[in-house]
Amino acid sequence: MDDMSLVDNLIKIYPVTMLGIYLHAVFLSITLGAPFVIICLILLWIRSGNGLYLRAIKTITGVLVINFAAGAVTGTLVEFGLVQAWPGMIFIISTVGLVPFTLELVAFVGEIVLLVLFIITIGKIRPIWSISIMSVYFIFAAFSGAVITSVNSWMNVPWGTGEYMRLFYPFLPSFGPVVVSEESLLTFRAYLLSVGSASQIIQDQTASQLVGKFLHDPFVALASPYNLVSVLHNVTAAIIIGMSIILAGYTYSYIRNKRNETMTIIRSFLPILVVLLVVQPVVFGDLMGKMVAAYQPTKFAAIERIYQTRQDPLLGFLAYNDPNAKLLGFDEMLERCNELRGVKLGERLSYALKIPVEDSVYQLDLGEICRRDVLDAQSKASILNPTYYVKIGGGVAALIGALGLMFTLYNLGPLSSIVRRLIKLLGERVSMSILVVLVLVGAILSATIGWFVREVGRKPWTIYGYIYPDEVITPVPVDTSILALFTAVFLLIGAVSLTAMYIVSTREGKFSEILRRTNKNE
Repeated sequence: MDDMSLVDNLIKIYPVTMLGIYLHAVFLSITLGAPFVIICLILLWIRSGNGLYLRAIKTITGVLVINFAAGAVTGTLVEFGLVQAWPGMIFIISTVGLVPFTLELVAFVGEIVLLVLFIITIGKIRPIWSISIMSVYFIFAAFSGAVITSVNSWMNVPWGTGEYMRLFYPFLPSFGPVVVSEESLLTFRAYLLSVGSASQIIQDQTASQLVGKFLHDPFVALASPYNLVSVLHNVTAAIIIGMSIILAGYTYSYIRNKRNETMTIIRSFLPILVVLLVVQPVVFGDLMGKMVAAYQPTKFAAIERIYQTRQDPLLGFLAYNDPNAKLLGFDEMLERCNELRGVKLGERLSYALKIPVEDSVYQLDLGEICRRDVLDAQSKASILNPTYYVKIGGGVAALIGALGLMFTLYNLGPLSSIVRRLIKLLGERVSMSILVVLVLVGAILSATIGWFVREVGRKPWTIYGYIYPDEVITPVPVDTSILALFTAVFLLIGAVSLTAMYIVSTREGKFSEILRRTNKNE
């Protein structure tokens, strides 16, 4: 398959893949956010003994069950799509992804068991045991998200490859200790440049055997410092979105029905949401930015539009804790690429390749490849810079909305008085609506754009500095009707699931009624 056909496949498949991932992320967010709200409600129930809170617990649990099922279905479809549409990803799944994906399967089973156990025991055992069950359920759910994130983190920062990437891109940092086979790395890279598709190597048993053992430490994806920060950042973002969705639902209910009990429910978990909205940018966001600056120079330069190497006291302090730090620009990266001008790929191979590679591949000029990729990354700056700061703005909007609600619902001194006067001036319905929209839209916008920046910022590589997207995508011509079918299925799952969650959340006791009918049928 020629290069133009691969590009055509990329254009067709990429949007559908992103749709599936983002839809799955919505369900994952509710999975991680709902346990916090449920535990807060159980504590309210213990303290008051009010059956209202038990009903609210069952309602949110019903939403969680539907959401979990939808998340499982979309997750399965996304993974199926990765293998089918991006068959070269099997290279990642079978090496650095083997341990994380195995652990994710264990965590998924644990989630199912604990969610079922919570459903059948809530209200029938001591509340403290219900809190314990839901807490362990959350641990499994968060662990599942963490190990999946670890694979994506390795694709962003291929930890364990040491100085290898610097052979081709001299401006890149060292990616930790070497836990991969240099011979396997270079053989795989050279063969990819020759055949153009990882799936062709995987399908060729002889070629696969000759590439040999790639990885010496199957836990390497979990050991990366970039991954640790990514997990904290991504999981917290998902919790914030999940709690924001529930907050929006209860605020809508309060505006419609004016029930004081509804406001009590909001008060029970709102402080946790505010704390997370503060910790996310101040701690986890700051750490994430420092990791990007340290390990992804092309992404950092694109986000901040650093075309010329320079000093910026504020940015230097934020990125490196050093106001005098030099900020590496695309100009210096290109100069470093010039160091490889005239260096042929064959000169980087310190041994004879066992796999037959086209002679022209040995003659590839590494300096030209380096320049091409840096210029490709630089072209993303016009997209990444504004979207990154929109992401920051979304986080600020969410925090402002949450603080506005806090000052409204709690007596926090003069600021509460000022906010309450503004609410009286605008009207409670309008004010509450504005504040909750700021929280919900701001949180979703920030997380969604954040993932966009993470993925686009990694380009032009699928594995940073190593493998390109067109090398992992299917070389088989894609039928647009199949993609249309997948798109329709994703949208249908989303529509049906959200409708079912809305019905359960707005018709109190609906989930309990479904459970009673199910038990009778059994």
